[in-house]
Amino acid sequence: MKAAKNWIGEAEKNIQNQTFNSSVISSYLAMFHSARSILFKDGVREKSHFCIARYLEEKYAKPGSLEQKWIDLLDYYRDLRHERPIQHKFFH
Repeated sequence: MKAAKNWIGEAEKNIQNQTFNSSVISSYLAMFHSARSILFKDGVREKSHFCIARYLEEKYAKPGSLEQKWIDLLDYYRDLRHERPIQHKFFH
Protein backbone atom coordinates (compact mmCIF):
# COMPACT_ATOMS: atom_id res chain seq x y z
CA MET A 1 0.00 0.00 0.00
CA LYS A 2 2.95 2.33 0.57
CA ALA A 3 3.89 2.07 -3.11
CA ALA A 4 0.28 2.79 -4.10
CA LYS A 5 0.19 5.93 -1.95
CA ASN A 6 3.44 7.13 -3.52
CA TRP A 7 2.05 6.62 -7.03
CA ILE A 8 -1.14 8.50 -6.14
CA GLY A 9 1.04 11.44 -5.12
CA GLU A 10 2.89 11.24 -8.42
CA ALA A 11 -0.41 11.17 -10.34
CA GLU A 12 -1.63 14.29 -8.51
CA LYS A 13 1.61 16.13 -9.30
CA ASN A 14 1.37 15.10 -12.94
CA ILE A 15 -2.19 16.41 -13.21
CA GLN A 16 -1.16 19.73 -11.67
CA ASN A 17 1.66 19.97 -14.20
CA GLN A 18 -0.66 18.91 -17.03
CA THR A 19 1.54 15.92 -17.87
CA PHE A 20 -1.45 13.73 -18.57
CA ASN A 21 0.33 10.71 -20.06
CA SER A 22 2.45 10.48 -16.92
CA SER A 23 -0.64 10.93 -14.78
CA VAL A 24 -2.35 7.97 -16.43
CA ILE A 25 0.68 5.77 -15.88
CA SER A 26 1.05 6.91 -12.26
CA SER A 27 -2.66 6.36 -11.63
CA TYR A 28 -2.46 2.89 -13.10
CA LEU A 29 0.54 2.00 -10.95
CA ALA A 30 -1.34 3.15 -7.85
CA MET A 31 -4.23 0.84 -8.79
CA PHE A 32 -1.85 -2.01 -9.64
CA HIS A 33 -0.02 -1.83 -6.31
CA SER A 34 -3.30 -1.57 -4.42
CA ALA A 35 -4.59 -4.66 -6.20
CA ARG A 36 -1.33 -6.47 -5.62
CA SER A 37 -1.55 -5.76 -1.88
CA ILE A 38 -4.85 -7.67 -1.79
CA LEU A 39 -3.11 -10.67 -3.31
CA PHE A 40 -0.29 -10.39 -0.77
CA LYS A 41 -2.91 -10.37 1.99
CA ASP A 42 -4.22 -13.63 0.55
CA GLY A 43 -0.73 -15.11 0.46
CA VAL A 44 -0.49 -14.91 -3.33
CA ARG A 45 2.51 -13.42 -5.11
CA GLU A 46 1.83 -12.48 -8.72
CA LYS A 47 3.64 -10.05 -10.99
CA SER A 48 1.53 -10.39 -14.13
CA HIS A 49 -0.63 -7.31 -14.49
CA PHE A 50 -3.28 -9.28 -16.39
CA CYS A 51 -3.32 -12.15 -13.89
CA ILE A 52 -3.75 -9.85 -10.90
CA ALA A 53 -6.98 -8.54 -12.40
CA ARG A 54 -8.18 -12.07 -13.19
CA TYR A 55 -7.48 -13.18 -9.62
CA LEU A 56 -9.51 -10.28 -8.22
CA GLU A 57 -12.30 -11.10 -10.63
CA GLU A 58 -12.49 -14.75 -9.58
CA LYS A 59 -11.83 -14.36 -5.87
CA TYR A 60 -13.67 -11.10 -5.14
CA ALA A 61 -15.94 -9.88 -7.95
CA LYS A 62 -17.75 -13.10 -8.76
CA PRO A 63 -18.62 -13.79 -5.11
CA GLY A 64 -19.81 -10.17 -4.83
CA SER A 65 -17.32 -8.67 -2.38
CA LEU A 66 -15.85 -6.32 -5.01
CA GLU A 67 -17.70 -4.52 -7.77
CA GLN A 68 -16.65 -5.58 -11.27
CA LYS A 69 -16.35 -1.91 -12.28
CA TRP A 70 -13.09 -1.62 -10.29
CA ILE A 71 -11.51 -4.52 -12.13
CA ASP A 72 -12.75 -3.12 -15.43
CA LEU A 73 -11.12 0.22 -14.54
CA LEU A 74 -7.85 -1.56 -13.71
CA ASP A 75 -7.97 -3.36 -17.07
CA TYR A 76 -8.84 -0.14 -18.89
CA TYR A 77 -5.90 1.76 -17.43
CA ARG A 78 -3.60 -1.21 -18.02
CA ASP A 79 -4.47 -1.06 -21.71
CA LEU A 80 -4.46 2.74 -21.82
CA ARG A 81 -0.89 3.01 -20.53
CA HIS A 82 0.38 1.30 -23.69
CA GLU A 83 -1.19 3.84 -26.04
CA ARG A 84 1.12 6.59 -27.33
CA PRO A 85 0.12 9.33 -27.15
CA ILE A 86 -2.70 8.68 -24.75
CA GLN A 87 -5.97 9.94 -26.16
CA HIS A 88 -8.46 9.94 -23.33
CA LYS A 89 -11.84 11.63 -23.13
CA PHE A 90 -11.03 13.18 -19.74
CA PHE A 91 -8.11 15.12 -21.17
CA HIS A 92 -9.95 16.98 -23.92
